[in-house]
Amino acid sequence: MKKPTFWWILVAALVLAALLVLNHYAPLQAEYVALYAGLGVALAGALSVLVPLRFLGIRKRLTGLLVLGAGVLVMVAALSWPAPTLHSPRPHQRLDDFMPSYSFCEFHEMRVSAPPDSVVAAMHRVGLGDLPAAVFLMRVRAAALGHRERIEFPRESILDLMSRPETGFLVLDASDPREFVGGMVGRATAPKPPVRTPEQFLAFKEPDGIRVAFNLRVSDAGDGGTRLTSETRIACNDAASKRIFGCYWRIIYPGSAIIRRVWLDAIADVARKPGA
Repeated sequence: MKKPTFWWILVAALVLAALLVLNHYAPLQAEYVALYAGLGVALAGALSVLVPLRFLGIRKRLTGLLVLGAGVLVMVAALSWPAPTLHSPRPHQRLDDFMPSYSFCEFHEMRVSAPPDSVVAAMHRVGLGDLPAAVFLMRVRAAALGHRERIEFPRESILDLMSRPETGFLVLDASDPREFVGGMVGRATAPKPPVRTPEQFLAFKEPDGIRVAFNLRVSDAGDGGTRLTSETRIACNDAASKRIFGCYWRIIYPGSAIIRRVWLDAIADVARKPGA
């Protein structure tokens, strides 16, 4: 077997393994997979412009330049791919009352070996201190946005935090203990609007506006178990904000999905503890 062939097989195996692990936390979506695949190809090409990566079969700097160009083209295509208008394929839930159609979404579910009442109680107990991976990712994002000071996160439950206006979140519907619906609003190129109530959230249709709605939902899975789900939906008020947010979403989606998944894992861990 030629050495380049061996290295290509090894790289392919490592990429496949990484995708399988990532899919557990951030269910694969074509656009972000293409974006990060293009980034990987572009980095390999950029390195080969300096020193050809012969173990990948790139023996000339010109070839490296072509690989770099191909990677950049894939990234541009992934970032600019048009977002469709989506509708929920699942039975009606309270989240649908606030955002029946949307352009970007993520959905996570898991089965918890605990009764629904215990999972509901755990939903209202888990705080950011129970999610070290999420805290790390939020600090990385803050640093990337230029916030150099260390951020300290409150120890109260995440759902309680979302009722505080200064966090930027608002409670859309908490009338059903088994489904919490929260949201937030923003603009693609301007400061956040002063939206503080569910009615204002529904009425917010201004150009450049972006609305985010999400839920945590508990349902009986039978045999004493519980189905725990979380869904996040994003709707943009015009084509321009959809293009801008689409680029942002495809970059940050893996981190966002990981935060949601570790949140569900923490709720499950708390619910399964004796006496929960």
